[in-house]
Formats: sequence, structure tokens, C-alpha cells
Amino acid sequence: METHSYYCTQRPPVPGSVPKNGLRSTFASERIIRGREVYAVVEYDRKLTTKEISDYELTPVQKCETCEYHDNYTGACCNGDSEHCADFTSNGDSCQDWEYKNAMGDK
Repeated sequence: METHSYYCTQRPPVPGSVPKNGLRSTFASERIIRGREVYAVVEYDRKLTTKEISDYELTPVQKCETCEYHDNYTGACCNGDSEHCADFTSNGDSCQDWEYKNAMGDK
């Protein structure tokens, strides 16, 4: 089963601060990622909508498979600005040119 991970950057994941539908696990983090304090990582069995991400102030974990420029069929990076461009990427790979993939087309 596919897992979708998000950072809690504004507050710890207490009841009401994260969507509960599809929540699989929560990991305390308390670290700095890309200059932002991260309280926890929450994992879901579904992809959250853009509205949920915005409403709960979550940040998608920046992995190649959640990037706009990652080709799911081949596993290759298609971002001309990335150091991984035209390379095959592994689960968990990331780079500074990551951009969130909004595959659901929701607003």
C-alpha cells in the first residue's frame, strides 16, 4: 500500500491539527528541514487534497515520487534544473528543485 507523508511545520499533530481520514502513523521529529522547524511527520494511506494540505498547514515530504517532474512510469526525473535530470530515481530521493505534484487537479 502506498504511503503519503507530510511534515507538521506549524504545530504538533494533536487532535484537530491534522486530517484524521486515512491517517496511518505519526512520528515525532523536532528537527530543522530546509530552514523550517518540523514537529512531526504524519503518514496517510491516501494523498491529501490541496485544500487539506493548506487548511492544516502541512508540507508534503519532498521525495522524488511526489515531485511534479518525476515520471511515475519510468521513474526518471524530468526537471531540467535538477541534478537528477534524466536519471532514474529511488524511493526517498530528493533535490533542491523539488515541486509538489498536484496529480488530483484539486484546488
